[in-house]
Amino acid sequence: MRSAATRRKAADVSGTHLWLVLMKAHRALERLATQSIESLEVCLSDFGIMELLLHKGPQPVNEIGRRIALTSGAITTAVDRLEARGLVTREAHESDRRARIVRLTALGK
Repeated sequence: MRSAATRRKAADVSGTHLWLVLMKAHRALERLATQSIESLEVCLSDFGIMELLLHKGPQPVNEIGRRIALTSGAITTAVDRLEARGLVTREAHESDRRARIVRLTALGK
């Protein structure tokens, strides 16, 4: 019969092994995703913005930053890049004159 300490040690080793396997899988998927995204000639943050807009529809600039964890400066720079490439447009917010809404263009979709 195994002692409680032996069972805990076996569980710890199993947990550690599982964590290592998951980390390797994550890294492999991340490499593949990054290569795929780079083939589109956009960076990861730009792709994140476009994916958010595709699935959630037009969003205020500050909401995009909050949802994908970018600072206001980073989100502004990223939206500038995407707008310059014709992938998104910025429009005035209907009820808040200070806010801008970002929308995917047909090319961005």
